[in-house]
Amino acid sequence: MPEVYFKISIKSFEHSALQPAIEKIEELCVLVDSRGAPTRSMQLTEAATDVPPRGGLHSVIPLPSSKKRFTLLRSPHIDKKSREQFQLQTHKAQVETAPCSRDKACLLLLLLKNSEMVGVEVKLAISYSTPFCP
Repeated sequence: MPEVYFKISIKSFEHSALQPAIEKIEELCVLVDSRGAPTRSMQLTEAATDVPPRGGLHSVIPLPSSKKRFTLLRSPHIDKKSREQFQLQTHKAQVETAPCSRDKACLLLLLLKNSEMVGVEVKLAISYSTPFCP
């Protein structure tokens, strides 16, 4: 059975919007991993919905932010020296998930699709390995 890996790239113009999105994706990864194949212990207790510790399930990689600077004329007429400068800063991060089965991957995709992350651009790259191509 092929194992599926996810690389989730996140971009935002505000650092304050990036951190809640990372936390939301981490929660979804932990939730999907904890709801794997049903075992006897999961059927006996309701504690399976509790969030397990964050060990080895995913990794968050902060990427360097990029800056674009613009210079505009204040006046369209004679004052050439009167200018304003603006800066557009993009903050980035990447979340890499641990290998998971096809069912868990479908569940994670569904949860990511239905989650609301305001002010954030999410880009998803999926790769997988099969027994023929590790």
